[in-house]
Amino acid sequence: MILYQIIHGGTWAWVITHKLTAMRDKPAVLLVDDSTKLSFGFERNFDGYVQAGIFSRVIHFNGSAGNGLRTPQEIEKRILETYDDFFRKNNIDFSTIEAVYTSADVVHSFGVYLTLKGIHYYFCEMGQNHIKSHFPIGYPLGTTWVYADVVYQRGLNGDAPP
Repeated sequence: MILYQIIHGGTWAWVITHKLTAMRDKPAVLLVDDSTKLSFGFERNFDGYVQAGIFSRVIHFNGSAGNGLRTPQEIEKRILETYDDFFRKNNIDFSTIEAVYTSADVVHSFGVYLTLKGIHYYFCEMGQNHIKSHFPIGYPLGTTWVYADVVYQRGLNGDAPP
């Protein structure tokens, strides 16, 4: 099975093109992050992609795990607990996942989760990781960018694990 995850509409174009070309015959699950509050403009049509057989399931989730906490340790713990629980409740077992495609790098809780768990993923849409070139160390705690502090504290470099 293939696991796709989208954060915003810009990612959707890449994901649907990839699924319909490179992964046409493979079963796939789509995770949609509703926490960004960005209007996809087509969210009411997600069920149609299941009915058409493009995705076996579309699952909405809240990607803001860890926001507002005070320390990188608290954030890391919350991210791990939140996503472990989410995947358990949705019967998603990473041992059955052939590939993960996401635009969630280490400035998004899903990307942090994958990196902390050592789960290999393909970073799609932009082709490079934000954190290396655009974001400095030391974001204010309680902001979305605090995930960078977790990553830096753990010594992770922001790339998908080998």
